[in-house]
Amino acid sequence: MTTHGGRANKTGKTLESIVTPTLTSQYGFEVWDYLRYKKVLESKTELLAGELPKRLLIKRAPFTTLYGSKGTTEFLLRAENVHSTPEFPIANPPSQFICRIECKWQQSAGSVDEKFPYLYLSCVEAMTESNIIILHGGGKYRVGAIEWLKNAVQTRKYVTPEMPQKNIRVLGIEDFMKWVSNAFDRYSVL
Repeated sequence: MTTHGGRANKTGKTLESIVTPTLTSQYGFEVWDYLRYKKVLESKTELLAGELPKRLLIKRAPFTTLYGSKGTTEFLLRAENVHSTPEFPIANPPSQFICRIECKWQQSAGSVDEKFPYLYLSCVEAMTESNIIILHGGGKYRVGAIEWLKNAVQTRKYVTPEMPQKNIRVLGIEDFMKWVSNAFDRYSVL
């Protein structure tokens, strides 16, 4: 018999199991764990940061939470030459694009959607990246939960003028797939 927590952990990997092969097999991303990435960035004798792969998906990217404790998100994406898209508009796309990706899956009744306000505040206040995707799937969120999250992002709820500008987007898996195709398919990895 599976517990709700056990099922949540199992199904929580669903989005990760879609994101990784999509980016690696179709768009040339390399997958590294965060420790390898950090070691390369801090290295003076090994690979220099400027020699990182042109497309890199970093797993289990840490950040300091609102409470000052250690937290992680599923991915940190680094890529050269990203294209602005309707799904994820980017004003003046930088030559080195960095985006944190937080995955939330809920395919049965549960509490994932109750954590959306905390997740949103974490994006606004705790995560240092200026580009953040909240990727959702499963279809069993409480009525109004996704709409609340999208509205909070769109209206910049709780954001004050002195806070850094952030480009936060809430994407379902289909919009994520469109974004990836439109953002990365136009550029050669070579």
